[in-house]
Amino acid sequence: MQREELVKNIKKICAYKGVSIRDMEQALEFSPGLISRWTRMSPSVEKVIKVAEFLGVSLNALVSGQTEENRNDFVERLCEKTREGKLEWFLCGSENPFSFPVNELKEMQDGKNVCCYCRYRDGFFLLASAVDGEEEIEDICLYLLPNRQQKPVRYEIDGDELLPLYDIVRTHLVWEEDREGADALLDAFMKDDTL
Repeated sequence: MQREELVKNIKKICAYKGVSIRDMEQALEFSPGLISRWTRMSPSVEKVIKVAEFLGVSLNALVSGQTEENRNDFVERLCEKTREGKLEWFLCGSENPFSFPVNELKEMQDGKNVCCYCRYRDGFFLLASAVDGEEEIEDICLYLLPNRQQKPVRYEIDGDELLPLYDIVRTHLVWEEDREGADALLDAFMKDDTL
């Protein structure tokens, strides 16, 4: 575990929960500034456990910086911004540039895989689902792709918590129009003397 990352995550969770580091240190009877000193010295496991219990989070949340609340907040924000039209989701189609998430979903005999993506800055959010013959979701997952050169990272959240996002994305899908590509195709066809 990286000590700097641990301290950063503790500060992030404290800020999210509206707790000051100083007040937490006082409540836990730690010396003032102890948590900040953890960037230079390894904390005892007992003290890290006390911090996790005080904040009401798992040890994993302290290491990763992700609490159950802010995971749900992320999905709720995706839903909200999609409803508002501030995020546009596109169907990947048969020429799926993001084949990894779909391929990771469980295999289905009579179903199909659907992957949608949303651009955000230089990266993408990917929503991949495995749907059975009656359009019922068998599996669903969300990925974060910082850029096209990287492998997508699966966002650790229960699939049931993604169902509201799936429903919103389905009703807000945008078909991407490639006007320049269409014009180039038309020009090429009209100028082709080999036909």
